[in-house]
Amino acid sequence: MKKFFPEDFTRRTDFHIEKDVTGETITAIHTVDITGAVEQAKRMRDELEQTSSRGEEMRPVMEVPDIIIEQYCFTRGITWAEFWSPGENKKHIKALLMDPDLAAFRLRSAYRGQ
Repeated sequence: MKKFFPEDFTRRTDFHIEKDVTGETITAIHTVDITGAVEQAKRMRDELEQTSSRGEEMRPVMEVPDIIIEQYCFTRGITWAEFWSPGENKKHIKALLMDPDLAAFRLRSAYRGQ
């Protein structure tokens, strides 16, 4: 199976500078085109549909680009380290897996309908 993150992601950071009476306000906006990631997840899903997972100890159920995890952390006010910490990791992964907006990244049919 191919590695998930394609090298052709389009990443861009824009800086907007506004001058007001108190000085300057700089806003950084980081955008990522994840079209390639969605297409890769679809290819992986199709490949997994054609193979049996019987006997596998670790079955992939979702591939999530790092920018999605980063946004999850921003939205919930947690750090990257908190997301991956052993005590909290399970609940964060489950939240991503069950998020209906992330259905395009689910790889197993058992999770796609949720």
